[in-house]
Amino acid sequence: MSWLEEIEIEKSRALRSENPGKIRVAARRIVLQGVIELQKQNPANQKITDAISALNIIAEHPESKTIVRDAANRLLKRLDKNFNSPSVEPIKDAEIIISFISSLLHNRKQL
Repeated sequence: MSWLEEIEIEKSRALRSENPGKIRVAARRIVLQGVIELQKQNPANQKITDAISALNIIAEHPESKTIVRDAANRLLKRLDKNFNSPSVEPIKDAEIIISFISSLLHNRKQL
């Protein structure tokens, strides 16, 4: 199964959930899967094994546009005191990041 197929499975599971916390965790896992794929294709990259590190790398990447950095930062932020997430649509934020990762893969760029 390809990494994109794995992401689609994760996304469909998340979208069936009514638990915002599970959806947010799934969005973070989706980003991690993309970063792991980037690592496979670019062995010189540092090894990232957790979603928070993956999101930090994406947020700080010199080629990430504002929309990508903002999506990563929303997924990185903690919940507020009322347990609300800054990411209103975490799956859409993950999709923005996956699109960026796909472009890096297509252009054979590294993290």
